[in-house]
Amino acid sequence: MSKKSDQLDQANIQWHKNELKRYENVPDYYVGDTHREGYYQARYVVEDFNCTWNIGNVVTYCLRSSRKHESPIECLQKSINHLKFEIERLEKLNKKKKK
Repeated sequence: MSKKSDQLDQANIQWHKNELKRYENVPDYYVGDTHREGYYQARYVVEDFNCTWNIGNVVTYCLRSSRKHESPIECLQKSINHLKFEIERLEKLNKKKKK
């Protein structure tokens, strides 16, 4: 490797370290693994797709399911519960529209 290439690698590593500092208050299980510029988080996915509260929770629980606990079952169960909550909410809205 050339000296210039080594300098670029070091600059890239430093940039990533600085970016991580921005997210130090965010648990690792909410930050995706990426080599892209910056780091994406579950909350950005939810925000970018304009998810409702319940659907946002579904997405967040699913994304973190294999990262937070030893078993993903707890997060996946919470995700299922929020899907049910969203279905209930939508059914109530449909009933109001029909009246």
